[in-house]
Amino acid sequence: WFGRANHGKGVSVTVTDDQIAADVYVYLDYGVSVPKVALTMQERLREQLLFMTDLTLSEVNVHVVGIIPEKAEKVDPDNLFNDDDTDTDDAESASGKDDE
Repeated sequence: WFGRANHGKGVSVTVTDDQIAADVYVYLDYGVSVPKVALTMQERLREQLLFMTDLTLSEVNVHVVGIIPEKAEKVDPDNLFNDDDTDTDDAESASGKDDE
């Protein structure tokens, strides 16, 4: 759909006759509101281009290329099932193993 060649560019600007169009390719963090972020990006790009160059964008197309997942907690291979060591210590104390 987007074409792999465009994914690495980040921003592509097309000028035709009297119109300027921008295609922006982004990765977003998991959990953000995609429509809200896209709308904010469109507004800011239009504002900044107008401020810096006095040109108006006719189109700002925001393409979400991917979602960046949340960082997962590191897994402790010695404690895969979240067993507390205190349970083991309590069992050993009750059996008298600690007294040896």
